[in-house]
Amino acid sequence: MDSRDERPFSYSVTGDYPVVMLLVPLILGILAANSLYSLLSSRLTLMVIVTVALALCFSLLLLLRQGRGMLVLTRLCLMATALSFGALLTVVSLRNVLVAFPAEKAVYGGVIVSEPRVRGGSVRMRVMTGGMWAGDRAMKRSGVVELTTVADSSTRSLAEGDAVIFEGIVRAPANAGNPYETDYASYLIHHGVGGTAFVYPDALKRASAAESVRLRERCLGAGYRARLWGDHVRMRLMDVYRSVGLTGGGLALVAAMTIGSKDLLTPATRSLFSEAGVSHVLALSGLHLSIIFAILELLLAGGMRTGRRARIAQVVIIAFVWTFALVAGLPMSLVRASVMYTIMALCLMTGRGYSSLTALSLAAFVILLLSPLALYDVGFQLSFLSVFAIITLYPVIAPTFVTHGTFIGRLWGAMAVSIAAQAATAPLVAYYFHNFPLYFILSNLLIVPLSAVVTAGGLLLLLISPIAPLASLLAALLGGVLSLMQRILSFIAALPMSSLTLYPTERVVLLLYAAFAFVVTAALLRRRSLLMPAIALLVASAIVSASDRRAEKRFAGVYFYRNISASVIHFIEPSGQSLLYAPPEVSDTLLRRATAGIARQFWRRCRLLPPRRLPETMNGEAIRRRGSLVLFGGRFYVVLDSTTPRDAVPTPLRAEALYVARGYRGDFRPWLKQIRAAHVLLDARLSPWQRARCVQACRAAGIRPVDLATDRAPVCR
Repeated sequence: MDSRDERPFSYSVTGDYPVVMLLVPLILGILAANSLYSLLSSRLTLMVIVTVALALCFSLLLLLRQGRGMLVLTRLCLMATALSFGALLTVVSLRNVLVAFPAEKAVYGGVIVSEPRVRGGSVRMRVMTGGMWAGDRAMKRSGVVELTTVADSSTRSLAEGDAVIFEGIVRAPANAGNPYETDYASYLIHHGVGGTAFVYPDALKRASAAESVRLRERCLGAGYRARLWGDHVRMRLMDVYRSVGLTGGGLALVAAMTIGSKDLLTPATRSLFSEAGVSHVLALSGLHLSIIFAILELLLAGGMRTGRRARIAQVVIIAFVWTFALVAGLPMSLVRASVMYTIMALCLMTGRGYSSLTALSLAAFVILLLSPLALYDVGFQLSFLSVFAIITLYPVIAPTFVTHGTFIGRLWGAMAVSIAAQAATAPLVAYYFHNFPLYFILSNLLIVPLSAVVTAGGLLLLLISPIAPLASLLAALLGGVLSLMQRILSFIAALPMSSLTLYPTERVVLLLYAAFAFVVTAALLRRRSLLMPAIALLVASAIVSASDRRAEKRFAGVYFYRNISASVIHFIEPSGQSLLYAPPEVSDTLLRRATAGIARQFWRRCRLLPPRRLPETMNGEAIRRRGSLVLFGGRFYVVLDSTTPRDAVPTPLRAEALYVARGYRGDFRPWLKQIRAAHVLLDARLSPWQRARCVQACRAAGIRPVDLATDRAPVCR
């Protein structure tokens, strides 16, 4: 289209892209309500009134519309209604998640609604609570709690669907406050978890048979019951794979690519696929569903798309697709693909034309209407962005006259799909996972066809599993294909600069997507002039990124890390060299494990040198230590731990911080009298007895301590 041409004005109320006109304000309403929840949560009735009033105004304007001006006003009213409705849905969803749990210890009854995961010495699970007993009070308290406990024989045997009773303090999700940490609190809230709790195994038990029946009836609605059924079927299918000889890494990959079970994937395998740019083959999506759709259409309709048999086949295919999605755990990428395939099947049944962009927009609209917080799901964002880019950019990158007919053209078409998807998802991948694969085109050209073979072969393996010889032969062939995939990925990962490590900030990501929006608009409207703002935004993102990198270099100081499995203080010099304090009972292995997340999010981001452990006695240029006393940056820090003598009498001293670590058994009061500290910090891992004594001593001295179990730690610079 020539840039001078003007499109004729559409007199349809919803314009040329009806779903997009509703989807965009719906998303804006969700974003606004999530940011302003504390302000809007107390004004729910007013929001309902505003939404209903806007809907009535739209209905009135729809009846009275005459001329172009009135039609524009009608559209604006419709968009305002969608925005208000999105905000209303979000506030209601957040109110349902953020349940007000009591501050004191209470007894809760509930049902485990996620597969318990054992990591190190702990077990983590999600429990839908249905009852609470605090003192003499008994009340219904329905909400999802992320429960963590110590791994032992009793807790390791717990399974999804078990009814349990536990005693503990449930707190609202909160972040640790460590530098550059992942916003895990928001992640939990946006995934329906309104509380967290840690309990010891003796405070967690299975409910009796009678209690289990009552708790399941009280806690589980139809949606959770359906998901539990799907998870049960998935576990049975895993047993089928094991029975035909699949084990280890082969079992993990086949299960991930066919039934959506990723629990067996090791961190090394996930990292290998991510660094090569093909982690999407591990997430069930349209790629996998297209294989199922094609097989079922061939078997049930004989390849025909018209006639009664074809219509019946499409009904069966729709039912199977959604059953498959339920068994796979309803990941967002698969839900998106299922909605789009359902729309396509309905179009085939009714003889209507199918538009990929309209189907994609409608899929997003339906999902957000049912679950507005799904907008914050990483799978939702990556899935919709990649498909949107393929729909809009692929025809520009690989027009039909280029891809048609020749092998080189078809090869370029396959490459264009990867380029379009990567262009849309690269900023988010770098933001969430901090890597950008340079050889993603090569990886996708080689791995995607092999993954299609694995998916089709894995599904066929389930069908022929009763025929043991054939099943064993197919399992061996799949093992060979999987081995080839891993060798290819290992080769690509070993290439120079196979993956770049990136840490873009939120504002850089926003600038990149603003540039992407201009590129897509230029592609849709065929207007090259729109590429100039895109280039300007890319330059701005580079400038902002450089500014952020300079800010990240101001890291020198003393950091008290919270919510990790060891007491750790980090002394960082301006040069990037640093030392870690940890109590002597914490081994080097445990220390590395405890700080692994901080190393990934903070140390690597700021390019710190690997820290050394602070010895009990040290006389260096930048830091000195003798027992409990540490001198760093011209300031004193006093650390009380198991090596501090119980009868030690401190000398008067002005210090930056007085830190009480787990293991200290002495009297805390003399230290408070003699040490004039700017900050008094209590380790998050203190026993209840230790914490109570320290808090009592601080109150008597008129000092408010920083309890690292609940308070954000200061940074001493």
